[in-house]
Amino acid sequence: MAVDIVELILAKILELVCPSGDRVLLGQNLPVIKYSQVNDLQLMEGKRMAEVGTRKVFENDQIIVWELELEPSERLPLHTHRLDYCVYVISGSTIEVFDAEGNLTHTLHPQDRETLSLRVEGEQLILVGSDLSPIPATHSALNAGENYYREILIETKSIS
Repeated sequence: MAVDIVELILAKILELVCPSGDRVLLGQNLPVIKYSQVNDLQLMEGKRMAEVGTRKVFENDQIIVWELELEPSERLPLHTHRLDYCVYVISGSTIEVFDAEGNLTHTLHPQDRETLSLRVEGEQLILVGSDLSPIPATHSALNAGENYYREILIETKSIS
């Protein structure tokens, strides 16, 4: 049986950031949250924002690890990034980013195996090492490409 690349990546991440007694078992029954049937207006009316990924894989006092999967034409609803994060793109596609009002702000083309680092500055996200204009911290994302999109997103918590 082939091992999923996500599990290999997550195992390595957990090995690096978690004490051995603090690890979780990969593949345990973690909730899978899909937002394709919920639109931004429904979330805003209910005063509930979407999460930054489709599945929270791990969390401790240092990081939160998410998996994000989007089928072509699938949308991750309005959500807010409050923590700096990095992304490892497993399967790239064309991603359109929309602000809270539904205006298209960016069209991104993340590639397979690409890594990105984003820093929160006020109400904006800064793509580290890029001259891309700031991305709204509160936004939705649409897989506008023909390919299935999959990434691992790792949020870093403030250390006080």
